[in-house]
Amino acid sequence: PEGHKLEKSIVLSRRGDKLTAQSSEAGTAMGVDVGALLHCTVSEPGENRRVLWSGTVVQFEDLDKLMARYNVKCCVIDALPETRKAREFADRHEGQVFLAYYSDPREGLRWDNDRHEVHVARTEYIDTCYTRYFQNTIELPADISDEFATHHAALIRVLEENSRGQMVAVYRRIADDHFAHSDVYCEIASIGALSIPDFMYRSL
Repeated sequence: PEGHKLEKSIVLSRRGDKLTAQSSEAGTAMGVDVGALLHCTVSEPGENRRVLWSGTVVQFEDLDKLMARYNVKCCVIDALPETRKAREFADRHEGQVFLAYYSDPREGLRWDNDRHEVHVARTEYIDTCYTRYFQNTIELPADISDEFATHHAALIRVLEENSRGQMVAVYRRIADDHFAHSDVYCEIASIGALSIPDFMYRSL
C-alpha cells in the first residue's frame, strides 16, 4: 500500500535468543551495501533465514576476512559507486561474489555468471526481504544494533507514475538505509548460496 513502511518495532521484535555469531562453519550468505562504510549482513540461508552478524567495515580487504570467518558461500555486493573495487573483490572470490545492479522491474532476478553480476528488480526484492519481518521467517541476533532496525524503517513504499504512464510501487529513502540494502542483498545472496552445489563450493 502507498506510504507503507516496515516499522522499527517489527524489526526488533524478530530478535531471537542467540547473540551475534563470531564465525560460522556452515556455508552462509552475505550482503554488502557500499558507501562511506561497507555495511554488511551475514545470514544462514534457508526458508527461515537467521542473521548471524551485521556490522560495518572500512576497507574492501576487510570483506575478505568476513568471507573466511563466516565461510561465505555467496556474497552480493552493491556495484555502485565503487565498481572497480567491487570487481576486484569479486575476482578474488570467483564464483562466490556477484555485483548487484537494481534494474528493470520486468527482469525479476537475473544472474550473469560470466560477468559476476546479478540484476535485481528493486521493489520486488525489497518486498521479498521485508515480507520476512511481517511473516516472522527471519531471526535476528538478540544484540542486533538499533541502527539496523532504524535503517529498515527509512524506506517508504509509495506509488509513482513511470515513463509509460503506469502507476508502480517504488521505495523512497527518508533517512540512512544502508543496513536495509545490505539485508536485501543478503536475501538475494541466500538464493545464490542455495543454488551453488556443495562440490563446486568446496572446490573454490
